[in-house]
Amino acid sequence: MINAERLCIETYPGPTITEPAALGQDVIDFMDALHIKRAVFGGFDWGARPTDIVAALWPERVKALVSVSGYLIGSQEAGQAPLPPEAEYQWWYQFLELRRRDL
Repeated sequence: MINAERLCIETYPGPTITEPAALGQDVIDFMDALHIKRAVFGGFDWGARPTDIVAALWPERVKALVSVSGYLIGSQEAGQAPLPPEAEYQWWYQFLELRRRDL
């Protein structure tokens, strides 16, 4: 089993780990390195992010997908606008996880 979330974080340290296309490209590059043409993907929570992205951008590489309690692929531009304060409060931890620890 490959932990795609860990792979992506180690390959793209810093701010780029939040770029959806980079997450998916990491998985594709890894599959190519192992000569894997198609795979069954499973992801939970943040682990669902790269698997969902691969399924959306490279559907020919996906045999099946199980995505649980995961990530919705959204607009990066729309994500720049703040949510109402009550909603921002519910997602406070996301900002901690998206930043490098040494900043």
